[in-house]
Amino acid sequence: MLYAIFSLHSWAASSPLVVLAPGALEGLNYDQAVKRVEPLLKSIQFTWPSAATIDGVPLSSAPVKSFARAATVAKFAAVSNVIELELRPFLPADPEERTAKVWDLYAKAYDRAVLYCTGYREMVATVSFYAGQLAAELKRPLQVLDAGSGTGNFPYLLSWEHPDWFFTLTDFSKGSLALAGKKMLSVQNPSSEKRNFLRLYQNLNDTHVGEAEVGTQDVIILNNVLYNFPSDKKKSILTALVKRLRAEGLLFLGEPLAEFQSIPTKKLELFLGVAKSAVEHGSPFTEFDGALLIAINRLLVTSSPSFMTFEAQGALGSSVGLKAIAGGVRYYNSIGFWVFQKPR
Repeated sequence: MLYAIFSLHSWAASSPLVVLAPGALEGLNYDQAVKRVEPLLKSIQFTWPSAATIDGVPLSSAPVKSFARAATVAKFAAVSNVIELELRPFLPADPEERTAKVWDLYAKAYDRAVLYCTGYREMVATVSFYAGQLAAELKRPLQVLDAGSGTGNFPYLLSWEHPDWFFTLTDFSKGSLALAGKKMLSVQNPSSEKRNFLRLYQNLNDTHVGEAEVGTQDVIILNNVLYNFPSDKKKSILTALVKRLRAEGLLFLGEPLAEFQSIPTKKLELFLGVAKSAVEHGSPFTEFDGALLIAINRLLVTSSPSFMTFEAQGALGSSVGLKAIAGGVRYYNSIGFWVFQKPR
């Protein structure tokens, strides 16, 4: 998930703003919403005073200038405000139900961003390297669990390089699992009946681990998930996952850094870094995608996310009996990414 949560505090449109009718986006899927919002994108031509900011960051600052289409940043922010206002009245108060309802819109825009950007692929490459070494030692394909898999980008990208590994994808969003399944099937030979993945609807709040699940996974991926849970819940979720991990198995933990909450430029640099890299590498990423990602992130964050420092992330892994093998800051300096191993 992107964590760009912006608002445009000062802007001026050189042409009248097209306003959507109340409820215009209710019940629409991604493609339908694009068509509905397209007049907004075409009608807004921005100019702004030098004092205009995005979450306190001047639009004239270096991070904005580094993005080739700086005017698009303003468009992202302003159009996202309209989308947010349109969607908000129809979203359930319950955070889990809220996420599930907006995912059909969010998932395709999210994939257009992360699947093409180098920052995300660097994290996948880290998993491939260390897990590949484990597979060589075991001399067999690996069992890989992606907990909170979203649209399944880690398994999807890993399966290109490791088609014989078996992936289990879990998430509480049935929409995201459906999209993940389509992508996993696209990797396989259409004539093959082999299915190297399993999709499971699961809420990570349920930390019960059945006896048959203990020690079944060689690798577990937990990327951009724990920040959604309060501090007292993180350890119990991680403990349950470690029970599923075999001795000497690997757990990859990726979490947003705590300073991401307090430094406005961190949000801006991340969003621009992802968008710029995606476009440069051939993504069909659009202005609507950018606006939608910003709007949905605001709608999903119903309470303050619980981010950790890099050191706290490492300490959390150690507290559940894992040994840190490697760790570093990834994804445009926004995420701490750790490689842990379960001792024998």
